[in-house]
Amino acid sequence: MKKKLKLISLLLFGFVPCTIFGVNPGYATEHEELEARVKELESVVLGHKRHPKHPLTDLNITGGMTGVVQGSPDVTRWDEGDAGWDTDASTHATGSIDLVFEFPIADNHMASLFLEAGAGDGLQAAIEEGINRGVIEMLLNSMGDDEFAEIADKLETSVEEARDTRRGELGEELEFGRLLHGINDDAIGFGNSGESDVHVLEAWFEGSYFNGLFTLTMGKVDLTNYLEASAVANDETAQFLSSGFVNNLAIDFPDENGPGVRLSIDPTDFMEINLGVADARGGWDNIFDNGFGMLELNIKPRIGEYEGNYRFYGWLSDKDYENFDSGQQESYGTGFGISADQQLPGGLTIFARVGMMDDDIYAVEAAWSAGAQLSGVLWGRDDDVIACAYGEALLNDNHPDWQELEALDIATDNEQQFEAYYSLSVNENTTISPDVQLVMNPAGIAGLDDIWVFGARAQINFF
Repeated sequence: MKKKLKLISLLLFGFVPCTIFGVNPGYATEHEELEARVKELESVVLGHKRHPKHPLTDLNITGGMTGVVQGSPDVTRWDEGDAGWDTDASTHATGSIDLVFEFPIADNHMASLFLEAGAGDGLQAAIEEGINRGVIEMLLNSMGDDEFAEIADKLETSVEEARDTRRGELGEELEFGRLLHGINDDAIGFGNSGESDVHVLEAWFEGSYFNGLFTLTMGKVDLTNYLEASAVANDETAQFLSSGFVNNLAIDFPDENGPGVRLSIDPTDFMEINLGVADARGGWDNIFDNGFGMLELNIKPRIGEYEGNYRFYGWLSDKDYENFDSGQQESYGTGFGISADQQLPGGLTIFARVGMMDDDIYAVEAAWSAGAQLSGVLWGRDDDVIACAYGEALLNDNHPDWQELEALDIATDNEQQFEAYYSLSVNENTTISPDVQLVMNPAGIAGLDDIWVFGARAQINFF
């Protein structure tokens, strides 16, 4: 240790005076040349230039937290006390957090990473279970006591026990309770444990070319962010909660976000062309086996200060469907539609959607919705918003799902949904939105009572 200290001392007391007092005047020049050579070697390694460093300030982070509470007085649940099914109130909550990281990697080029986490399945699962049970009770009531008396004789049991046995069998055999519109598009379904894993919702590269004429996005993409959009009905964290008012039900979008490409062409301020291609199942294996493609033309008229969007689109999805008319495998499902929104005087914006899809493949052959959003400028609350919408999913009567119900003497009809909300701006980053929904002919079953859903959403954005 002492030898090392002596060596360090000699170096310090020898090097410093030489440097200060000009001993070995060529040393500084040699040192500078050596440093330049080292930098040159560092900058070229096996022919590759080192990547330039960007300051941390180039990283843009945005995000938000969303909490939703929904309850309904019309949920069918098992009543232990009465040993039967009864209509009762049920309340559920969901929560989610989104983080978006955007980072420029060159002029007119950027990368983005979108992380999401959440908890709670929401009220919809409870409603759908109740609908299924309601259908079972309708079937049991249609059978009559004489039928159950015969079953009881065969099983050597009571009529009530025979009814319970049949109830259990139908519960295992039948499942008709899926809502077509949905009531909470922010319920990302991580479960009710209160814990969830963070997952990558999107991760993509984007470049803009020829002065913004072309914009190319590729990676793990969510095509609903770019196609069949709406200025006032496309965001469940700030606008309508129902899935049917976020995107048209008559589009068979990819099952999950997966590998995809989106190309936008903006030749004029009046017109925009969007093309999206992705894996139809959202998977990462054999990505060319099942494809989804959508082409959209957006006409954007501007009347004074009032903007409009009139989107005309067609799509094709390859998921190896079954054609229920012919019984053969069908390679592609197709559809087309329109999504429009228009600003009007007084802070009013109206919107409408209509879409159609193959009637030999899908259970829903068409869907439409319309509504309006009004800003609070009229009552001195510029940042507040009130909105309402009504929509309908048109059943494909020839589909086996509805044919099976009809064969059981259960009438079907188009599911209809109404939603209204008021978005109250608490401050620049926080809104609270009371929300009410009404589902008519839930799950396409005409004999069931309408379902009311009351709730509230809290949204906190941070920048």
